[in-house]
Amino acid sequence: MTETFTLDDAQPYFQEVFMRRALIHCLTNSVTKNFIANALLAVGAYPAMVEAWQEIPNFTRTADNLLINVGTLKDSDLRGITVAAQTARVSVRPWVLDPVAVGVGLSLRSDFARELFAARPRVIRGNAAEILFLNGDTADARGVDSMSTSEDAKEAAVSLARRQEALVVVSGEIDYISDGKRLLAVGGGDSRLTRVTGSGCALSALIAAFVLCEDALPATAAACALMKHAGERASVHRGMGSFAVAVMDGLTLPLQAPTQAKAR
Repeated sequence: MTETFTLDDAQPYFQEVFMRRALIHCLTNSVTKNFIANALLAVGAYPAMVEAWQEIPNFTRTADNLLINVGTLKDSDLRGITVAAQTARVSVRPWVLDPVAVGVGLSLRSDFARELFAARPRVIRGNAAEILFLNGDTADARGVDSMSTSEDAKEAAVSLARRQEALVVVSGEIDYISDGKRLLAVGGGDSRLTRVTGSGCALSALIAAFVLCEDALPATAAACALMKHAGERASVHRGMGSFAVAVMDGLTLPLQAPTQAKAR
C-alpha cells in the first residue's frame, strides 16, 4: 500500500539535517555542480568535489557521505568513482547513486552503473526510465529525460529496492520512495522543475545529506518533499531564470523560519 508523505511529515528532518552540517563528497555532473553545491549549502550541508583519484580515498573517508552522479561520465572518471564507491562501502557510508541516462543506448554508463551496485549504494535515485532499466524492465527515454512516468515505475522501485537492499527513489510528477517493503509517495511541486538544469541532480545531493538521519526512509522522502516545496514556492515566477533562483530560495525557507521566530 502506498503511503502519502507530506511537507508536514518532513519537518522534523529539516532541523536535524541543518544542525548536522554534513560534508558531502560529490562526484557529479559537471553541468550542474554549482546548483548542487548551492542546494547543499541551502540546507546547512557542506559540498566538496574532490576528483583526483589519488585524493579520493582519504577524502571519502573524511566526508560524511558520498554522491556519485554519472551524468557527464568520462573515461578519466571511472577510476576515481570506483575507488570512491569502494571506500564508501568499507567506511560504511550510506552513499547515493544517481544513474543519469542509463539505458538509452549508452552502454558505458549503463554497464558502469550496474557494476557500482557491488559497492552497495544506500540510495539509488533516478527518473522513471532509469529505474525501470535498472530493474530489467522496458523503459522509454529521450536523452536524460524519461518518457515513462513515475507511476509506471513505482513497482520497479519496490522490486529494485528489495533486490539491492537499498532505498530507491523514482522522481516524477509524484516521487516514490521505497525500501522494498514500504512505498512512500510525495506529491506537489511544479512541472517547470524538469526545465531547471540540475534539479534532479540537486535532489540526489540533498538525499545524500538527509539519508544520514536515523530513520532513513522518511528522511529520504523529506528531501523529496523539500524539493517539491521549493518548486511550489517558485511557481509564482513566470520566467525560467527567476524560477530557478526562486527554487533555491524555496530550499532554504523551511530552515530559516525557526531562526526568524526566535529572533523576535
